[in-house]
Amino acid sequence: MLSRRENFLATLRKQEHDYMPSAFVIDNMNFPGSFPPDIFDVRIAFDIEHSIKFQKRLGLDVIYRCSPSGIRETATGSFWSDDSSGGRICKTPIGVLHSDKPAQPSESMLCGGREVLLKKPEDYDTLAWLFEHYRYEIDEPSVAVCQRQLDILGEDGILYVNPPCSAVMDIVRSWAGIQEFIYALNDFPNKVENLINIAMDRYCEQYQLICKTTPAKVLTFWDDATTSLLSRDIFAKYCLPNLKRYADISHKYGKILINHTCGKIKGFADMYMTAEQDAIDWLAVPPTGDMNLSLAEEMWNGKVTPMVTPDPNIIRYGDLDTVSSHVIDMLDGIDTSKVIVLLPCPQGTSLETARLLAHILADRYGTRLEGDLLM
Repeated sequence: MLSRRENFLATLRKQEHDYMPSAFVIDNMNFPGSFPPDIFDVRIAFDIEHSIKFQKRLGLDVIYRCSPSGIRETATGSFWSDDSSGGRICKTPIGVLHSDKPAQPSESMLCGGREVLLKKPEDYDTLAWLFEHYRYEIDEPSVAVCQRQLDILGEDGILYVNPPCSAVMDIVRSWAGIQEFIYALNDFPNKVENLINIAMDRYCEQYQLICKTTPAKVLTFWDDATTSLLSRDIFAKYCLPNLKRYADISHKYGKILINHTCGKIKGFADMYMTAEQDAIDWLAVPPTGDMNLSLAEEMWNGKVTPMVTPDPNIIRYGDLDTVSSHVIDMLDGIDTSKVIVLLPCPQGTSLETARLLAHILADRYGTRLEGDLLM
């Protein structure tokens, strides 16, 4: 019999395995703050030993999703300084960028309400210059942390190392915001495309270094490119080649590449096969997402593994009958030998709901369930 780790990896590699991997996801977006402290203590929610111990008690596979990449940047520190108006300022020989200032009402903003950095055409040149002068090197202490985490995890599950997302999604999330990015792409496409290409090249350098040095088998990047943000044409032109390069590098070194992208992806989900993504983490089913497993089965034909997630709102707020019907409707009629189930655990999730989820997966679909907490 395969260990949980071996079974999980074999599923991701499309190899023979013993059962459908399933795990409760415990991370900064999913942790059951309503459980008693002796079961799960939110004060140490992100301590790996506490998280793994809790997941083992839940009895499904263990997954730890936030391990360091083992890479550090060495050239940006001399460009950044504190800004008296709030946040940080980056001074380069060709321009200045402001970072982390609170956005004013009605202004374009980044996640968290911060002001966008790229406001005019010249800013794209400045950021491109900055990317060209980034230098990356192996961070041995971070590599050692990853190895220690793998040792703690043992044969109970898998660990994600987190390399960069696609260049487009990094520019959208960290620098321009989606509104300004779309305007810029139409108004001065040459500058935007130059920045995308330079950022992509530098991120591919990181992938090379990470793949050469990380002891982890699985690389997972947090992309979240959805049709709520990008058109199919933009995704095909700018994201698809980037994802394919990441896959080529990862596979060259024998790594598994997982693309985390939740939300509505049906409009370009077929292109994940062309991009040779090994799996899609957090495949969102309706009502939050627009992909069900039958569509993924038809579209991907077993070449991309759906790591499917029941709708978190239903898990958190639905009664037990509603939760049961939702999960069974999601999985019935599907070839579950080609599926991985990631169970959300939003704050307020009850122990009774967690027990129901685990037993549905074990009793109806053959998932391995062994922990003391939900038996």
